Amino acid sequence: MWVCVVHTSLDPLGGGERLCLETIGALRERGYRVVLASIDRTNWSRVEKLWGRVPRPDREVVLSVPLKRFTIYKRLLSSLLIPGLRRICDVIVNTHGDILVSNADITYMHFPTFILWDTSYHKYETGFWRLYFTPYYIVEKRLIKKHVETLLLTNSRYSQSIIHKVFNRKALVVYPPVDIDKYLKLDNYNRRNNIVSIGRFSPEKRYEFIVQVAKHLPEYTFYIIGSVPNTREARNYYEKIRSIIEENNYKK
Repeated sequence: MWVCVVHTSLDPLGGGERLCLETIGALRERGYRVVLASIDRTNWSRVEKLWGRVPRPDREVVLSVPLKRFTIYKRLLSSLLIPGLRRICDVIVNTHGDILVSNADITYMHFPTFILWDTSYHKYETGFWRLYFTPYYIVEKRLIKKHVETLLLTNSRYSQSIIHKVFNRKALVVYPPVDIDKYLKLDNYNRRNNIVSIGRFSPEKRYEFIVQVAKHLPEYTFYIIGSVPNTREARNYYEKIRSIIEENNYKK
């Protein structure tokens, strides 16, 4: 039996990409043959330089798109892969989280990203960013109501509650893989007064909120651990968080 795993790109090397690879590994352990379908060709040397040996698919399908920017729209272009995948795969799993125009059988929605537009983070955006995000917001909001057949998975009870509140859809909670031992030496580590956040540096993560919380909880030590994608937005956001930490006299 062949299973296709659709993920826009492994280049960001964040939590979503780790989930994609662990999904491939879990499927192969159960005896399934796996196809990885993506927009960007995977640089496996780069992936394994950061994460060591990782599960690889039996086959890769790449839809080359000459877009270096417009990341959220590249995700939607993954939809173009699915009709062709139906000819070679019995089941299609979408692990990058967005609802695709062509429906997958299983969709792991980390969080319905497009509803951020309705939050304080995006509602005051103007100019280019409003123009950039609005079509995506409209398309995704319509698609999730249309695609009732896809099995929705999500990463937490919080995300589950948001999905149910906004779309009246029940998602099953499947906790994502986090290699805690890699970051904490548990044998000699006092976990009680430490709070750790792990994820890529991206504005929607809102790490500035963590820094604000830390100001009110001086008895706790906060750690922010994450990769910085090779984009101007991510680099600027990383520097912004560093500046906020320095302004509050915290250790980097």
